[in-house]
Amino acid sequence: MAFVYVQGAIADPGTADPAVTITPTVGDLLIVFAPIGAANPTGVSIADTQGNTWTPMVNNLLNDTHGDSLFGWWAKSKNSTSTTITVTSGGNLAAL
Repeated sequence: MAFVYVQGAIADPGTADPAVTITPTVGDLLIVFAPIGAANPTGVSIADTQGNTWTPMVNNLLNDTHGDSLFGWWAKSKNSTSTTITVTSGGNLAAL
């Protein structure tokens, strides 16, 4: 099985809880990364409008030296309809 890049989206880091809307195919692997401008943030979460089950990636990167963190999640798409994915970051989303 070959891996194929299907689509991508970038949310505006200037918003408190950024969201992107995509139209996946059933069974697509959805991957989201969120740079958080806090060394040890709390309350960071992800959800979407289709009820996909999001799994945190192992060892989210916390960087106490620079005060930033990188969170990642993955989900298998349940359906092929428009899906809005929202990361709740407590207003700490950092620009890439």
